[in-house]
Amino acid sequence: MITIALGSSSPHKVKAANQLINWLIEKFGDEFYLNYDDVETGVSKQPFGHSEIMLGAENRAWNILYKFPSSNYTLGIESGLFEA
Repeated sequence: MITIALGSSSPHKVKAANQLINWLIEKFGDEFYLNYDDVETGVSKQPFGHSEIMLGAENRAWNILYKFPSSNYTLGIESGLFEA
């Protein structure tokens, strides 16, 4: 079994991660499993700009590893705002 840990319990982010899991199963036929939980992002509640959004996503991916250390992969999804 291949496990992927997502650094969020947001329903939208979990849904997106589950769509990835389903695609992986269809593509590779292996058994994939998703773990998820909330983690600290190290950025503001509403990230602004590419750098802060990417930092939040990276921190999520690293911090979830502390909760699920045997995961094969980690995933960090961060949303935010850009100035137009």
